Amino acid sequence: MPVCVTANIIVSPSQSSFSTDSSISNASVHDTPEYGFGPRYLSSDSPISSARRLRDALDDDPQTPLLADPDTLASYELNARFHELLAHQPQEAPVHRLPAEVLGLIFLCALEPLFCRRRRPLKHSNCPPMLFCQVCRWWRGVAISMPILWSTFNIRMAGKNIDLALYRLWLKRTQGAPLAINFNQNKDRGFDNVLALIFSHIRQWANVKLNFQPSICTKLLTLQPESLPLLKKVRIGRRTFDIADSDMQKIVSIFAQIPTLSDLCWRVDIPDCFTSVVWSNLRKFSTAATLETGECLALLSSFPQIEDVFFRNYINSPADITSSALTVKNLRSFSIFWSDPAGLFDALTLPSLETLRSLVPADYTSIERLIERSNCTIRHLTVNARRGDLLALLKLKCLHSVCSLRFTGSSVLTDTIARQLTWNCDLIVVTPLRVFFHL
Repeated sequence: MPVCVTANIIVSPSQSSFSTDSSISNASVHDTPEYGFGPRYLSSDSPISSARRLRDALDDDPQTPLLADPDTLASYELNARFHELLAHQPQEAPVHRLPAEVLGLIFLCALEPLFCRRRRPLKHSNCPPMLFCQVCRWWRGVAISMPILWSTFNIRMAGKNIDLALYRLWLKRTQGAPLAINFNQNKDRGFDNVLALIFSHIRQWANVKLNFQPSICTKLLTLQPESLPLLKKVRIGRRTFDIADSDMQKIVSIFAQIPTLSDLCWRVDIPDCFTSVVWSNLRKFSTAATLETGECLALLSSFPQIEDVFFRNYINSPADITSSALTVKNLRSFSIFWSDPAGLFDALTLPSLETLRSLVPADYTSIERLIERSNCTIRHLTVNARRGDLLALLKLKCLHSVCSLRFTGSSVLTDTIARQLTWNCDLIVVTPLRVFFHL
């Protein structure tokens, strides 16, 4: 005897299971698995899973009475709702399909510049990398697995808020990666505890900014040059107390002997002992100390491999110039400001010079003499035109090789200067010239 089924199947994407209202004659719904109904089909799974199982079961037997009559409400509801459910399937976000390596590169691009990260406390949760760990478990796992995200430290405390556990956690996540550390001036007692923790990882130091203060200098005096195998850049910010000459000499000697130190920024006064040692590995040096011509020459002579020098506060003193010019064979970039640089230009021979940044010399031909004596080619020129004859400088034939010209200072661009820099199609120009104005 045929089985008669009357069923109302109501399915919506918000439901987690099918709701049925059925009356079956001569058979129970639980006893008719051949029609696709039964406990294994009407389960507590999601509506999508239930719809798929019902559809698969009915497709196995097209002659099932449920599908034989297309006007049957159950058949109509099943086919219509099935496609509706599939249209509402939750889709995985594309970002979750990225390989961990690609997501890691995105994290690196989202990081702030190093000088910004060095100023932020570790607890700043609104900025990377702490922010990455608050999105989802996947992002957190990728962020924690990247040592470079955790390798920048700002050592600055506020008394009661010292959290050594947080510093230990960050150091653990660096996994031995090179560290960039900013030691800010601090008089809190807890600063010494953090200082001891950071110094215990001294072999990871790569980029360090510090001030000469008692607690730091005490630690520096105990260092050995070989204990800093990764240190490449050091910046000395300020001095907060008077250091004994013997201690300063020892600190300078330690820095000079570090085999990997190639970049030194010394913003405080340069001690006499600085030029008594040879900085054999230094490639870049900058200072804001006030220096006369003789002191500049003494510094340059102690840097046999130097390639980039910046004297911010130079004072011209022709009386200090020696009879023969000092040759600095590897110097490629030379920056000198504050005073007329003509005296120092006449005391140097720079055969590798390509980049020059300075004031316009009172004797503008000093640049010409420097270039001819050194037999070098200037490619990048930056001049501060607050004094000196800028127009005469631009007319020097030795500067025809310049491909990047930058002006700083006020009232630089005049009609005469503009005409001098205007393209002349009747002239043969070897290299294109880029001009920048900083007013």
